[in-house]
Amino acid sequence: MISGSPPLHSHSPTSNGASSSSSNPGGPSSDACNGIVATLLCHRQRTNGESETFSKRAIESLVKKLKDKKDELDALVAAVTSNGQVPTKCVTIQRTLDGRLQVAGRKGFPHVIYARSQHPLVPTNGLSAPPTQPLTLISNFGEYWCSIAYYERDVQVGETFKVPDTFKEVTIDGGTDMATVGDRFCLGPLSNVHRTDASEKARLHIGKGIRLECRNEGDVWIRCNSEQAVFLQSYYLDREAGRAPGDAVHKIYPQACIKVFDINQCFSQMDQHIKMALHARMQQNHGQAMPLAANLSVDELRRLCVLRLSFVKGWGPDYPRQSITETPCWIEIQIHRALQLLDDLFNSMNHPLTSAVVTASSSISSIPSMISNNNNYELEASFDNAEHADVCLVLGSSLRVTPAADIPQRVGERREKLIIGNLQLTPLAKLASLNIHAMCDDLMRGLMAKLDIPIPEWELHRRIRITFQNQTLTIMGLDLYQDIAYTLLSSVRILVREGTESKYDSKTIINAESIEHKIKVDNPNDKMDVYIELNWQGHYNEPKYTIKVPFTNSSTEVNLFYNPKTGTWREQ
Repeated sequence: MISGSPPLHSHSPTSNGASSSSSNPGGPSSDACNGIVATLLCHRQRTNGESETFSKRAIESLVKKLKDKKDELDALVAAVTSNGQVPTKCVTIQRTLDGRLQVAGRKGFPHVIYARSQHPLVPTNGLSAPPTQPLTLISNFGEYWCSIAYYERDVQVGETFKVPDTFKEVTIDGGTDMATVGDRFCLGPLSNVHRTDASEKARLHIGKGIRLECRNEGDVWIRCNSEQAVFLQSYYLDREAGRAPGDAVHKIYPQACIKVFDINQCFSQMDQHIKMALHARMQQNHGQAMPLAANLSVDELRRLCVLRLSFVKGWGPDYPRQSITETPCWIEIQIHRALQLLDDLFNSMNHPLTSAVVTASSSISSIPSMISNNNNYELEASFDNAEHADVCLVLGSSLRVTPAADIPQRVGERREKLIIGNLQLTPLAKLASLNIHAMCDDLMRGLMAKLDIPIPEWELHRRIRITFQNQTLTIMGLDLYQDIAYTLLSSVRILVREGTESKYDSKTIINAESIEHKIKVDNPNDKMDVYIELNWQGHYNEPKYTIKVPFTNSSTEVNLFYNPKTGTWREQ
C-alpha cells in the first residue's frame, strides 16, 4: 500500500481533465487515460497479496468504461486522490448480465474489485444513481479487529472476510451481499462445487445468523439472531463452565447474547503457557527430563486467539461429530488484538525465544536452541557479513524479531542495496532500495530464471521415531537436525495384523505428541506386525502415510519425504 497523495501524473479534475476534453470531445485521449491509470495505481490498496499487475488491469478496465463519462471520471480521480475528503457525485458503470466484471480472467463484483463506501461503485441498468457520496478506499478503514473464514466441512469457501476497527459490530448471516470487508459477512452467495447435501440443507437455516461485537480492548460478545442454535468453541466459556480448555462445545440458543472472549484472560493464558515452556527448557538444560509442557506448539497458542462456531449442527464429546471439520458449515474467527499480543509476547521477552523464526507448526521447545550458545558464531558472522555486504535480500519476513531483523537493517543503514520481498510493508521499508510485494516463490522463480540457475525440486522432510517396548508404542515427531520433539501429527491410528487377519484396531487417537499407546492383544507373537497410520497437520495437504514395524521390542527412526507436486511420500 502506498500512503499519502502523490502528485497527479497527467490528469486532475480541475486542470488536465479539462484540457483532455477540449482536444477530444468524446472523452480523454489514450495518453490522458494512461496518466489517469498511473495516478489511481499510486493510491491502490493492497489486500490479500493482490498483484500490481492485476490492480493495473482492473483500473484500466474501469477507466475505459468511464472514458466517455468525463464528469464521473473526474469525480473518481478527485475522490481517490483526496482519500475521500472531497464530496463527489456517485460513479456508475453499466451492469453486466450477472452483475460481475471480468478482469484478467477473474470475475468479481465491482465494489469488491475496486473500493467500498457507504454507497460503493454500483452497476446500473440506466436507473437513477444513488445519493451523492464520496468514494472511500479500503485503506481508510484502518486496522482490522478480526477476520472470519467460512468452511464447509474441511474446505474453506470464499475469501477471508475482514472487519475494520471502525465497525465494532459485524453480522454473519445467510444474506447475499458480496462484500469482503465491512460490517456484514453474507454466506449466501458463496459457491462450492463440492458442496454436500448436508451443507446445502444447513445453509438454508442460517437465516439472520449471528452478531459479533467487540468491546473494550478486545472482548467479544455474540448474539444469536438465527432461529436455530449455534455451537461455539471458546476457551473463555470453558473456564467459566469449569471445563478444561478445548474440552467443551457450547450451545448458544436463539436470541441469546453472551460474552465468548476475554482479552485479558487470553493474554494471561498465553503468558502462562510460554513461561511454562521456557521453564521446561531450562530444566532440560540442567539435565532434567523434559516435561510435556516443553512441547507446546505455536498452533496451540494461536488457538487461544481463535473462536470456532458451527451453524445448525454441533460437534464434540456430546455429539456424533467429533470435529468441527465434520459439520456442514462453520466459521473461524481470528481475534487480531489477541494475535498481536501473542506476537508482542515473543518480541518483548528477554529470552532467546524471541530471536527465532516462529512458524505455524514450530515447537517452542525447539526455538531457543536456534540461537543458543553453540550458534553465537553464526549470529556474529551474520552481523560481520552485514558490514561488508553489497546486497541483502530478505524474503517473507516481517522484520520485527530481533536480533535477526537488525542484520538487514545494518545493510540499509550503510546505504547498500537492501531488497525486501514481502506481501506487506515492513518496518525497514524506508531503508530498502527495493520493496517487492509478491509471493516468495514467484519472486525467486523470476530471479533464478534471470540468473539461469535451475531450481531443484523441493520435498517436505519429516523425521519420526517409533519405539515399541512391552506392547507400548511411542510415536514422536523430531526436529530434522536435533533430537527435540516437534509437532507433526494431527492424529494416528494403530492396527495389528497377523498375515491378513486383524488383531487390534486403536481407532483414531488424538493426543499431544509424543503419543504413547498400550496395545492389548491376546497371544502376541513375532508373526504379528504393527501398522501405524500417520495423519499430518496438513499444512501442505499431505496425505496420510502408513508405517509398518514388527511386533517386537525395537526403536526405529523413519525419514519421510513428501513431494507436493506428485502428492506422494517416499520412505528412507
